[in-house]
Amino acid sequence: MPKRNIKKSELPSLVDKRWQRLVFGKDGDEFDLHAYTFYTVEKLLLALKRRDVFIHPSWRYSDPQKDLLIDDEWTQCKPMICRALGLSPQPEPTLNSLTAELDQTYRAVAASFKNNPDVTIENDRLKLTPLDKLDEPLPLIRLRKLISKRLS
Repeated sequence: MPKRNIKKSELPSLVDKRWQRLVFGKDGDEFDLHAYTFYTVEKLLLALKRRDVFIHPSWRYSDPQKDLLIDDEWTQCKPMICRALGLSPQPEPTLNSLTAELDQTYRAVAASFKNNPDVTIENDRLKLTPLDKLDEPLPLIRLRKLISKRLS
């Protein structure tokens, strides 16, 4: 890997501690461009997943707010969009329905909680009984043997 003599202080202190040894070497006097590239790509992927960075043009990684309807546009389109989605233009009926469903589900879970032997509360913490171990399927065992045979 190509290494360049760049002082650690010459780069912004954006490199995480777990990457610093790889990027700057053990002594901190060298700079590994490949390690820094991998670090940058990892950070970019995390930022894309968190939606901190947007790519234009892109369907998957574009800014979702850029296509929102604003003020008068939304007011004009709201009845058509709500009708197409089968929703009321007023949020209260939908929220009331969802609130009632959540409350009903919560009460059903709370009622069955006492009769469930697989769930207990110990030291103010929820404890679930571990699942029984399943036997490995025969195709998986064969696949493992085939892979280890090819790797050796």
